[in-house]
Amino acid sequence: MKLVFVFLLLITHFCKLSFVLGSKSFCFSAFPLLLALTGYLFSPLIATGTVAFYLLWSGNALITAGIPTLVATMAWNSCSTKSSYFLRFLFFVVIPLAAILAFCLHPIGSNAWAYSLYWLIPILIYGLERINQSIPLFFTALQITFIAHAIGSVLWIYQIQTTAPFWQNLVSIVPIERFVFALFSTLFVKTFVSLQEYLQSKNKLKLKGERREGNYAYKR
Repeated sequence: MKLVFVFLLLITHFCKLSFVLGSKSFCFSAFPLLLALTGYLFSPLIATGTVAFYLLWSGNALITAGIPTLVATMAWNSCSTKSSYFLRFLFFVVIPLAAILAFCLHPIGSNAWAYSLYWLIPILIYGLERINQSIPLFFTALQITFIAHAIGSVLWIYQIQTTAPFWQNLVSIVPIERFVFALFSTLFVKTFVSLQEYLQSKNKLKLKGERREGNYAYKR
């Protein structure tokens, strides 16, 4: 399954979804989404190694330094394991609030503050999780895609010369974009996990059959 995942990563790296608005050289693709999911599907060591390889290989990380993908990977990993309260609070409350503050303190961001309100979504979902003790996988994916979005946007506004209308025009695009990304992540995780469980159960049945045949031959 790991080889299948690596193969999918290589394919999606060359599948560009759209240009990042304001740029003709940076594109959105499914590659960072799948890369971040290594934190949920595999061990922290494999996830960290995969992301490190991406940062060394990809030229698209020049502006953001791959930080959004790295944080998203760690956030996914915190959801797949019994992480401490502090770690989840850091990812889903502290980081979004820090991003909102950093964005609104910027001269351009202060005139497009409504754009940063989307980063309250991870906080609201975190509160819902604390009340219900659990949330659907889609809500987790939504949290993480908005965290990556927040970090990427802050890094972008502080490094690239933009205008307030630029960010204001994105307000209507962001929810559609992030919904699609969260939906893609959710469907991929469920499909991958189901396929993995199917192959594991098939291998177990095969081993049981071989043992029965071995026992039968031994008795004869």
